[in-house]
Amino acid sequence: MNSELGDNNFPNTIAELLKEGNIVNALTLFTDNRNSDEVHNNSWDLVPIVAHYLTAEYESSDIEVFKCCQKLLDIIAENSKSEEVLLQFIEEIETAKDDTKFLMLIKPSEKVLLRVPDKRITSLAWCFNAIRSYIEKFEIPEDLNLTGEERLLLDSNEIVNRITYLYTELLSFCETFLELANVKTANTLERKQVIGKFLVELVGKPLAFLDMDKYKNTKPTARVIAEKLIEKIFSVVSDPFVFLAMRDGTHGSDLIKPNDLSLGVFYYLILSEEICVKTIPKMYNSVYILNNTLNLVNKLLIQDDQFVVEKGVHLAAAILKNIDQFELCYLLLDSEHHDHFCKYLSNTIIHNVYENIRKKVCKFCRGIYGVLSIKVAI
Repeated sequence: MNSELGDNNFPNTIAELLKEGNIVNALTLFTDNRNSDEVHNNSWDLVPIVAHYLTAEYESSDIEVFKCCQKLLDIIAENSKSEEVLLQFIEEIETAKDDTKFLMLIKPSEKVLLRVPDKRITSLAWCFNAIRSYIEKFEIPEDLNLTGEERLLLDSNEIVNRITYLYTELLSFCETFLELANVKTANTLERKQVIGKFLVELVGKPLAFLDMDKYKNTKPTARVIAEKLIEKIFSVVSDPFVFLAMRDGTHGSDLIKPNDLSLGVFYYLILSEEICVKTIPKMYNSVYILNNTLNLVNKLLIQDDQFVVEKGVHLAAAILKNIDQFELCYLLLDSEHHDHFCKYLSNTIIHNVYENIRKKVCKFCRGIYGVLSIKVAI
């Protein structure tokens, strides 16, 4: 069969067979041992041909072709050159415009990553960055000015459902790499850092724009997902404040860099919502935490979204509540971050369209007035 097909004829033949709906012959060609070299050497051409049919449209209109292409993609993942096919998967993930296609691509990507020589950290980071690139394009739900338990209604919102469903699938995808992270190798530490930072990225956009408050004994789905993410982060990183050093480039790999929005929501979840808070090292004093996270509070406060602004207010309250007994150095209170913090609070009180947020910020400001009074230490 090899000699009959010739150079590049194998991908073209597969493309024609799939276009005609001739899945039997397509699958036969793929599984014929005489064509193993064709599959091994032509992933760059085969992946886009096969992935074209792995969309929601084909899943509903031509399920047999869809299922066939799932099998073909698995064969490619298992038999092609690992680093070459991974790059093709990454490109397809980054440019995917369909959630079904995205999910169909990350599953075989996991198989390829396990085949990469020495399971290279760089390859893992590339794949994580591609996933992040895709999900950060998600549409976020419209602000509806819901309060209290009314917000639980958002779990039936189509946009919210899309986000939480994809995140549930991503949590499953991460499990394999979390297990591998605890296997001691020469690069175990860097692997844990890359996985930990990717998980921190996931609490950013779009998850950050969903409601994460608890209501009596009920939690919105986004809250449940956020808790699972935090638990997984702590399974690979014991000190959550190490991400501050990583952000500044003074510690850890720079293959993945969580942005300030992601870090702000991460610290909101552990410091305000107290998820896994008992596992935080006790060596950090409150002034250090304030000094290093106030800029993250600012990032949350300037977002044009009800839920993110509220997270910023709650994080600010959490990092300030334990420092009333300290005398803050005037250098901190004269800092750019402190100046912006005060301005953003004022702007929120005056301009935010939601009354409940304005009232919440007013109450917060009354509570911290004494703490943020400038005190000069001599």
